[in-house]
Amino acid sequence: MASRRMFTVFLSVAGASAAEIRRSLRSLEAQEDCTPEIIMLGQASGPAEVLDGAEKTDWRGDYAFFLQAGDSLAGDALRIINDALDDQSSGPEASLVIFDHHLRGGLTRRLPGWDPHLLAWCDYVHRACCLSRAAVAALAGTRPTGLHEALLSLAESPQRVLHVPELLAVIDAEAVVPRAPAMPTGQLPALSLIIPNRNGMDLLPGCLAFLRRVDFPVDLIIVDNASTDPALWPYYERLRQDFGARIIPFNQPFNYAAMINLGVAAATHDLILLLNNDVVIGDVSELQLAMRYACRPEVGVVGSVLRYPDGTVQHAGMVLSWHNGQCDAHHILRHAQDGEQGHIGALTAVRNFMAVTGAFQLTRKQVFHSVGGYDEARLPVEHNDVDFCLRLRAAGLHVVTIPALHMVHDESRTRSKMKTTEARELAKAARNVMKARWPSAFDHDPHYNPALREKHASGWRDWRRPRRKGLMNAIRRIGGFFQGA
Repeated sequence: MASRRMFTVFLSVAGASAAEIRRSLRSLEAQEDCTPEIIMLGQASGPAEVLDGAEKTDWRGDYAFFLQAGDSLAGDALRIINDALDDQSSGPEASLVIFDHHLRGGLTRRLPGWDPHLLAWCDYVHRACCLSRAAVAALAGTRPTGLHEALLSLAESPQRVLHVPELLAVIDAEAVVPRAPAMPTGQLPALSLIIPNRNGMDLLPGCLAFLRRVDFPVDLIIVDNASTDPALWPYYERLRQDFGARIIPFNQPFNYAAMINLGVAAATHDLILLLNNDVVIGDVSELQLAMRYACRPEVGVVGSVLRYPDGTVQHAGMVLSWHNGQCDAHHILRHAQDGEQGHIGALTAVRNFMAVTGAFQLTRKQVFHSVGGYDEARLPVEHNDVDFCLRLRAAGLHVVTIPALHMVHDESRTRSKMKTTEARELAKAARNVMKARWPSAFDHDPHYNPALREKHASGWRDWRRPRRKGLMNAIRRIGGFFQGA
C-alpha cells in the first residue's frame, strides 16, 4: 500500500514581489493528492534558520523543501516523489531526494544523480531537492549559509539519495559555472608509472616528455610486449639512465590485462598511473589534480578528459547501457569541440562515472589488489578497464574524471592493426562476460539521466558534431562504439 508522506515547504519571501509569491503558492496549492504544509520565511537566510534549529521550528512534514518565492513545483511533483520513495528497494528511506528541473530563462537541467564531487565544483542541485526530517535534524547546529552548503555537509558522510529523473520544478536561479574547490597543498606522493608497450618509438618520447617537468619521484615501469624495433633498445637504455626505468619483458601474445597486472606487481609506490603509450600529458598540473583525487580514501580510480590531437574530445567518462541486446560502454561527448562545457560541467568539473578508460587510470596499489586487479583470464583485451571500475564501485569506491585541456590520446594507434577476425571474436567474448557479470550495471547507470537518451540516442552527445575529414576520422566516427585501452 502506498505511503502518505507529509511534505513541508519552507518558502523564503524576503525581498520577493507579490507576483513571485503568488506564483509559488499557486503551484503548491495545486498539488495532486497531496496538500503540503507551507511555512513562509521572512529572513533572507532561507534554510539556515531552520537547519540550525529544527527542533525549535514547529513543522510536521516527513520531508522539507526550501524554496524561494518565484520557484514553483509541477502539479504532480509531490505525488511523483512520494511514489518514487515507495518504489525504493529495501533499506532505510532516502535522506535526500533530488530531481530534474528548469532554471530561469528556460534552461532544462537533467541531473546525473547524486555526485558529491560535482557538488563541490558547482551547485548543480540548486533548490530542486527535499530533505528528510532526520537529515534536517542532523544538520541542526551546523549553521550552513545556504542549501548548497547544507548539501555539502550531508555529502561528507554516506547518504541514501534518491534521484527522480523528472522535471518537477522551475527554480528562479541562474545556471552556475563549475569552479574548482580549494584543494590541499603540500608535497605530492611518489608515483609508479606503468606503460604497456610494443615497439612504439613514434609514441614513447612524446608520452614520457612530461617526466622532465615533474617535481615528485616517479618510478617508470615499461612492460614490453616482444618488441622488434632495433631502435627501441638504445632508447630503453637512455630511459634507464635518465629516469631509472625498469623494462619488464612480456614475450607472449598480446594480453593487455596481464601486462597491467605485471607492471603493478613491480610498482614500488602505492600511487600508480596506468598509461597508454599514445597518451601525451601536456600540462603537469592536470596530472597533479588527478593525483590529489586519487589519494582520497573514497576514490578508487581517477580518469581524465582526453582529447584527440585536433583538440576535440576523445573521452570524458563512460556511460553504460544496452544496445541491441549487447552491453555498451559509451565514451560521452566524443568529438565535442574545444571550448564546449558539456552537460552540467561534464568537461569542466570533477564528475563521477561508472567507468573510465584504461588509457589513463590513476589508482592506489592497495586498492588495485583489493579488487583483484585486471581480469587477464577472461578479459585479456576488451572491457578489462570497465570491469575494473565496476569492481571498484561494487566495493563502495568512486570512479571519477578530472577536467583537462591538455591530455591528448591519439586513440588506439597502438592497436590499429588488431582489427582482425581474432580480435573481433575476443571483443564478442568480452561483451558476453560483461553481460553475465554486470547485468544490473548496464540496466541502470546512476550517473546517466535516462531522459538524455530520448534526446540523444547515442548517449550524452549534447553538442553539434563537427564535420571531420579524412579516412582515419571517418573510421573513428564509424567505430566510435569501440572501447579499448
